[in-house]
Amino acid sequence: VGWGEAAPMPGYSADALAAADAAVARAFGDARWARALADGDVGSIAALSADVAQASPAAACAMESAALDLLARREGVPLADLLAGGDATPRRVAVNGVVPPTTPAAAVSRFRPLFERGIRAAKVKVGRSEMSAETAVVAALRATFGDDLELRLDANGAWAADEVADRLAPFAYAHPRFCEQPSPPGTLRSLGELPVPFAADESSARRDEIDALLSSPPAAMRALVLKPMAVGGALRCLE
Repeated sequence: VGWGEAAPMPGYSADALAAADAAVARAFGDARWARALADGDVGSIAALSADVAQASPAAACAMESAALDLLARREGVPLADLLAGGDATPRRVAVNGVVPPTTPAAAVSRFRPLFERGIRAAKVKVGRSEMSAETAVVAALRATFGDDLELRLDANGAWAADEVADRLAPFAYAHPRFCEQPSPPGTLRSLGELPVPFAADESSARRDEIDALLSSPPAAMRALVLKPMAVGGALRCLE
């Protein structure tokens, strides 16, 4: 048995749960998936996943990840090794805990059990409340957990491109690693030097924009946030 998941997020994903459910059901009725699994053909799985993604990227992610999980289990290897073709692959990935808009005390209380479990990165949602309230949350997290905590910000495209620098300046003292998607998709290439570097997030689901960002990376860009559920699977992200 191989396991996959379709989890479109209301308000964020391009498709809905009902569409993903229907697309998964259709895929299970497609004999080509069985042939690809019997042959252990990752290329065929990628092509089939791309077909499913036209109806539902989340369903494609579910079918592809389940198929790849099954192949890895059959081979008795970690899925990362299967995707890397046997090359050595990293074994540790830093996981972040999300801190939604809240009070400083509530943010510390929310993150403390995560910190005690070994999670050393906090992603703070910004651009949704008063600036003073958001900077107070960041200050409380930094003061409580010290420099052992990696701070990340996530604006979800809340700010206009010409106001990003001013919006990020009050956070710079806390040395966030980056701010995800400070301005809307289509505007990141116009960003100049910033007090806090940025990562492309929602923009990463758009192939044309990623091509443009990688062909001429803005000076302040530090990362791409890859979304298998949004683009149709891990293989598309690797591509």
